[in-house]
Amino acid sequence: MLFLRFNLGESRYALATHDVVEIVPGIRLTKLPTAPDYVAGLFNYRGRSVPVIDVSCLLLKKNSIRRLSTRVVLVTVRHAAGSDQVLGLLVEQATETVKLDEKLFVRAGIQTPEALCLGPVFPDAEGLITRLTPQVIFEHMDESLLFPASNHT
Repeated sequence: MLFLRFNLGESRYALATHDVVEIVPGIRLTKLPTAPDYVAGLFNYRGRSVPVIDVSCLLLKKNSIRRLSTRVVLVTVRHAAGSDQVLGLLVEQATETVKLDEKLFVRAGIQTPEALCLGPVFPDAEGLITRLTPQVIFEHMDESLLFPASNHT
């Protein structure tokens, strides 16, 4: 299976490419002053306002470093009510895709309340690659904050 590989801090992560709608480089985000720290901001995507989550801030409690390889990965997530929404995930060093055998991902061996959205890991010669699933990340946030009921159309 093909995955988008990226880094958060010193650790490596992967998103299945079938979860990716589009990858957007260097866009200007509108910051929301009262939003949680992990909400990097909003931007207009094809006529819709899309919230962008700083995955590094959400998981590591430190903001992503803005560099040429920092990208917004657009994914689709499903509300509890059943509607789909586009969500942006701000990630660092998103420069390559890798082919990984999905069967070789294994449980991480630890599960803490703070890391509920982390998935299984893939061992390779450089260490571990942690799989992230956009829907699981979304389910651990306050969806009513990101997509108020009036936007569920």
